Amino acid sequence: QVAVVNQAAGGSRVLRDGLGIAALRRFDRDVVGTAGARWLVVFAGINDIGMAGAAASAQRRIGDELIAGYAEIIDRAHAHGMAVFGATLIPFGGHEYDDPDGRRERTRRRVNTWIRRSGRFDAIIDFDKVVRDPEHRGRVRASLHDGDGLHLNPVGYRALADAVPLDLFA
Repeated sequence: QVAVVNQAAGGSRVLRDGLGIAALRRFDRDVVGTAGARWLVVFAGINDIGMAGAAASAQRRIGDELIAGYAEIIDRAHAHGMAVFGATLIPFGGHEYDDPDGRRERTRRRVNTWIRRSGRFDAIIDFDKVVRDPEHRGRVRASLHDGDGLHLNPVGYRALADAVPLDLFA
């Protein structure tokens, strides 16, 4: 008997306000303020990477800041007794975030490496592996996105849902 509360906001970011309030600023309201919350899946960061400049220095900075933001979220959730699961960031090749020099893609891969290997999350859900095109790992498989290279279609979202090990919530 587990309920899922999706507190995602289209176009939102972890670090800075944009189309919505940044996840770090919404944390108390959206996570701590959710009665009975015991687990947190962190699946955010693409917009932080994509909305940052494509210059190498900007991408290095946003990658470092995003990793620090995840660490803060983990610490804050753990302080409230919640388990925190890190979901890797999916590819965005072909989307407007896809810069010609591939710097944003390198940042995405660096952040995913941290998610997978840092040991900070209580478990990892590898959404990147689930949806990426095996022939072009910087792209979502064409059958899983809505045509823009980033946003998933219902089949893509179903693939993500099916990839979540339900025993995490036991």
